[in-house]
Amino acid sequence: MALICRLPVIVLAFLAACVIAEAFYVIVVLEYESFQLRGKIAGPHVFAGLIEPLGFGFKLLCATTALPAIVAVTITELTCRRAAWVYLVAGAATALVCYLVAAPFERKLIPQGHNTPSLIEPYPISMVVAGIVAGAAYWLIAGRTAGLWRKANRAKLAS
Repeated sequence: MALICRLPVIVLAFLAACVIAEAFYVIVVLEYESFQLRGKIAGPHVFAGLIEPLGFGFKLLCATTALPAIVAVTITELTCRRAAWVYLVAGAATALVCYLVAAPFERKLIPQGHNTPSLIEPYPISMVVAGIVAGAAYWLIAGRTAGLWRKANRAKLAS
């Protein structure tokens, strides 16, 4: 029963981590490109066009990181790992898998004639850093209490 109550927390933490990682990644990429083009940091007007890259990237991010994240979450929940570094490493590894899976197919996923910029291919290091940010976000939301549902079950069975 405790695991069933824990599953929504895990799912919401995963989705929140995806949103935070995607926002971090898109902002870093937009700022970097703005700095390269104009030699200065982008102003608030640049972020008006953030909705489209965030929406496309969020769907792609959730789809490509779901399986590695499920593996990482299962391992941490079953072994009661609650250390922050575990989630940072898992986030980096998941982001690396996401990059290796999504980068070759990015051009095929963007519709023909669409003006969506390439957000994946030139920025693998930024993607891994976004994975670390996602791991930190997941740890803050759900990772600090990983595996506690197992201890609650043991306490109920013992009494």
